Amino acid sequence: MNSYKASFVNELHKLFARAKNKWSLALTAIIPVAAAIVISRFQTGFGVAAVISADFPILMLQAFSVLFLPLFIFMAAADMFAGELGDKSLKLTLTRPVSRFKVFASKLAALIVFTGVFLAAAFVVSTVSGLFFGVKGIC
Repeated sequence: MNSYKASFVNELHKLFARAKNKWSLALTAIIPVAAAIVISRFQTGFGVAAVISADFPILMLQAFSVLFLPLFIFMAAADMFAGELGDKSLKLTLTRPVSRFKVFASKLAALIVFTGVFLAAAFVVSTVSGLFFGVKGIC
């Protein structure tokens, strides 16, 4: 296994092992379910469909990309880069036979994978919750 790949796997493992990131992914699953419940309750009370089932994932994507995605990415990035200084594991990272650029690139690639997992989880949960909780359209 080359040094970049080993560093990438290590950074990815450290990123997904942190409790903060597990909670952010759990919150990604909870928010669309709660939003679908609230929207379905309001729509049945008013008799007018404000959000149809096909538009619910787009609505959730907008909420995630404006509010939660920057927050979670910034939190993960700050924990990846500055957290090593606080954990006093920066010396161990820099003494491995990996160049500093490869360490930086592996951290960045792990953050990109984390973002992809975050967006995929948001898409799947918002699509399923939009269909399951009956956010109905006019048709």
